[in-house]
Amino acid sequence: MPVNAVRPFGRALRENGKTVDYVVALWVPKNKKSVWGKAWEENGQLKALFFHDNVVKTNEHPDIKARGYFIVTYNGTVEDNGFRISWELAKQVDGGTVVYSGENRYVAAVYSDPHTNSEYLGNSLWDQRSIEFVHSGRDTADVVDNGNDNTFERYVYLLTKQRCNCQC
Repeated sequence: MPVNAVRPFGRALRENGKTVDYVVALWVPKNKKSVWGKAWEENGQLKALFFHDNVVKTNEHPDIKARGYFIVTYNGTVEDNGFRISWELAKQVDGGTVVYSGENRYVAAVYSDPHTNSEYLGNSLWDQRSIEFVHSGRDTADVVDNGNDNTFERYVYLLTKQRCNCQC
């Protein structure tokens, strides 16, 4: 795993009572509409998982094998780049700072489940206030949106690019 891989909150995530060192992954299918996912090391092997066209796809899926995927990295320093990567709560995000995947406007996001104390890295359609993510070991995705209690706004963090002054 690259040392400079982008990790949510710069650390491993809590999921179902354990911690997993997920990093942000990006896959570009044949239709060119990029999908955010997650990658991790397991038993010395790199694993990845994406949710696309209502199907959970791992790095073993033929579509992903055919095109490959990227581990998202942050190269250089804040001082050299003039920006930093940050995970911002959805209700506080400035739309100009969100890191989009391209024309479909997906955003890497983390849902912080207040009931289970788990955190799930997934793919968000920020404009529609929803996130899709997959619990490890499952073959279906969960979707969280605003619903009646603004769940998305209150518990989803989005990948952003923050400009820095000298005090970054």
